[in-house]
Amino acid sequence: MPTSTSQLQQGAAISPAMDAAWKRYLEGLEALRQRIFATEMVWRPETHAAAHYFLMNAQASAFTTCFAPKQTYPAFYVHSTFEPNIFTWTLPNPDFHYRWAFIDGTRTYRVWGHRGNTLWLDIQVNRSHWCDDEPTVFGNYQPEGILDADGNFEYILSATDPGPGKHWIKLDPSSRNNVLLIRDTHYDWVNTRGAELHIELHDGLPAGPCFLPEAELERRLDGCLRLMNFVVEHFQPHITTNPQRTGINRFHQSNVNTKGGSHPVAVYLLLPYEIEADEALIIDVEIPQTMYWNIHLGDVWGGTADYVQHQSCLNGAQAHVDADGHARLVLSTQDPGVPNWLDAIGCLHGIAQFRWYKTSKVNVPDVRKVKLADLHQELPAATPRVSREERKRNIDARRAAIMRRYHY
Repeated sequence: MPTSTSQLQQGAAISPAMDAAWKRYLEGLEALRQRIFATEMVWRPETHAAAHYFLMNAQASAFTTCFAPKQTYPAFYVHSTFEPNIFTWTLPNPDFHYRWAFIDGTRTYRVWGHRGNTLWLDIQVNRSHWCDDEPTVFGNYQPEGILDADGNFEYILSATDPGPGKHWIKLDPSSRNNVLLIRDTHYDWVNTRGAELHIELHDGLPAGPCFLPEAELERRLDGCLRLMNFVVEHFQPHITTNPQRTGINRFHQSNVNTKGGSHPVAVYLLLPYEIEADEALIIDVEIPQTMYWNIHLGDVWGGTADYVQHQSCLNGAQAHVDADGHARLVLSTQDPGVPNWLDAIGCLHGIAQFRWYKTSKVNVPDVRKVKLADLHQELPAATPRVSREERKRNIDARRAAIMRRYHY
């Protein structure tokens, strides 16, 4: 161990093992960077810039979800997971107020809180995280059946049943890094008051100090690189490979599944789109019987588009549905003056994703590219019009709701 300031300044405090781990990380990061910029997805200026952002986003997300968590000091991460316009990778859903917690499957925890009036509150347990291996879903829980008269709930989380009178969430004891993924669904953004959630270790004081030993830091640094490569390998093919098979401006059902941590009752439809500034896509879909649906935009690297300042997403509580049961959505960079506008925010080449939860059937939308000048002739005559003033009021209300959700 170095004993003087001069030794620390000379770098003697860096062990050979940690030095090797950093070199592996930097070499792997450079290989990943070269891999990203070797794809055909970077040919437009906006997608080129998005690739740089994606790489930095990946590193920041790797720190917050792989390097930083202390499983015996649990907390629900909010701002360091999918905060709008900052942590945008892997297409986070604008309607979900996500929380993540990282816990040890061999320990016992208590989770408690208040249900709020959110549409749907789901607590998902993943066996592990992307930094370890594929985070296969271990179980999903909704507190509706255990609420008290005031809307409060409490769970015990452990590998074994805590016994009578306790509401149990089962953990996987084979993993020291079980992941809790909370989906707190805000359907009516303006009037929803989301869930209140808390977590604590329930089987005694944390074992050991709060800092992590060097051997664990080495392991986690390797995990950061594994996480970033997993995301590129698992998510990017749905954007870069499927268009070659299904074509641009056509929806295909994504095969992202529970091995990536996706919800088992969800269906995902992905649209790689390409338009010009004077064009629009009309996305025509018959809405089936479903608990929840939405559509939102992103860049080609899976970065969710800004939904704080722009109407880049719509859900079943926000979209206008015509008398025939169809929602006709208009994707364009210019405001077409209709309710169901999806603002591409200047991104002429990107992706749109539908999510359906507990749907009676999967209706693949029809997509037509039209000139903006001809748009209203292509839509039903009864399509409502939206003035600039009305649009501004709507976006102002949406922005205020998001800022309240994240305590801005």
